[in-house]
Parts: sequence; C-alpha cells; structure tokens
Amino acid sequence: MDEQDNVREMSASESESFRGVTLDAGGEPEKKKTRYRTYGGGSTWLKVLRALVDFPNASLLWKIAIVLGVAALAAFLFFVIVPSLFILVGALGVAWLILRLLR
Repeated sequence: MDEQDNVREMSASESESFRGVTLDAGGEPEKKKTRYRTYGGGSTWLKVLRALVDFPNASLLWKIAIVLGVAALAAFLFFVIVPSLFILVGALGVAWLILRLLR
C-alpha cells in the first residue's frame, strides 16, 4: 500500500529525460523512444553516409570532415583508380594482340 501512495505521474520534463520503461496514464507500457533516426531507401553507402553526417552528437566540423573525406575518396577513385584500370586493360590488350601476331 505504501508503494501506491508514492506513485505519481511524471511531469513532461521528467518524462523526456527519463531513460527507462514508463507506464502511460492508461497503464500500458510506453514504447521506448529513441533519439536516433532510421534511414530508409538508398544504397548501403548512402545510409552509412547519412548516419555519419546526421549523427546527433556530431559537430559541424565533424560533418564537414566526413563529407570532404567521402568526396576525396570519390575523386581518388574517379581520377586515379579508373584511369589506371583503363591503362592496364589497354596495355594487356596491346600485349595480347602483339603475341597473337607473333605466332
């Protein structure tokens, strides 16, 4: 009986800062609220990028660093890796043609 006398409804500020399971006024458990967003459609990399950039505690500097890092990686792939692969495939093709002509 003493426990029921001490039970009271939480104020709005208490409810917002509380990190446990609470019962609403109707007696049903309230679903635990999360402060993290869920990310819908798009590729896995876009989901990861959105999660990193939209991280709740991230500073603006961190968000800018992530975006610049991804942009630098994309530029490296586009301007270094892809042309290198084209040159390699071209060199292998020329070598194959030369070897076929020498037979």
